[in-house]
Amino acid sequence: MSKLPETFTSNNSMACYILLVPIYSFFFLIGYKPFNIISNLNVEMGRFAFYASMLISILLVVVMISRFAMRLLRERLKLTYSSFFIWEFFEVFTASMFFTLFIWLITGRNTPYVSILPNVSLISFFVLIFPYTILALISELSHKSSIVEKLQNNIDRYANGIIGADKSPIHFLDENKAMKLVVTAESLLYIVASDNYVDIHYLSNGRITKYSLRNTMRSIEELCMQNNLLRCHRSYIVNLKKVKIIQKDKTEGLFAELDTTGSPHIPISKKYADQVIKAFSMLND
Repeated sequence: MSKLPETFTSNNSMACYILLVPIYSFFFLIGYKPFNIISNLNVEMGRFAFYASMLISILLVVVMISRFAMRLLRERLKLTYSSFFIWEFFEVFTASMFFTLFIWLITGRNTPYVSILPNVSLISFFVLIFPYTILALISELSHKSSIVEKLQNNIDRYANGIIGADKSPIHFLDENKAMKLVVTAESLLYIVASDNYVDIHYLSNGRITKYSLRNTMRSIEELCMQNNLLRCHRSYIVNLKKVKIIQKDKTEGLFAELDTTGSPHIPISKKYADQVIKAFSMLND
């Protein structure tokens, strides 16, 4: 299942859920009074408006706590689309439980709590399905738009020689987004993961030089892909333009041999073998 895009848990998305869902729900309850809710509660219109306000206040608190928790736990839980919608289901159900408790108390506790819960849950899901669906679609559209914008930006940068060309400068940032190293694409040989660092190996005055950067392979992988540097192993990224031969033997398995004297063989794991061989073949057609 695909990882949940950041647009679903961004600050803007949180603000929309926290503000728009309760506002929509309030006006929906006041305007449409679904499922004969007034007669079921046996209250006057004026008092119903007050009760509706209390219900919406409950919803506001539940959504606020839920969304802040989602924001804090997003990376730890590795949210996907399915887990996101399951989270939303339980968010609505939790609100329904508190709605039921409120209604049970104001109606004199004459009807058992468990008898009220199904009807209240049905009304809650009916009322909230529209705003939740719309906000999810907006988050997905925003995600797709950001992808298109990023692709267009990369196309423009390729066209202008900013990336992709041999002389293109590659700016390496550390985990705090501070620029630490700039090398041309033609100088960079390979990158190796080393605990919380990545070791960048490049040519300087004809000699292989290593620079240790505090960052992760995942963080720099997209930057590398823009400059013909491709992930070939869990711990390695290689410059395809520096690869002379890809071969396999009994001891080392599949590996890439670079055209630079003194460089080691770069391992290629099964996971990345197909894409590396395909990219290497296309580059040398």
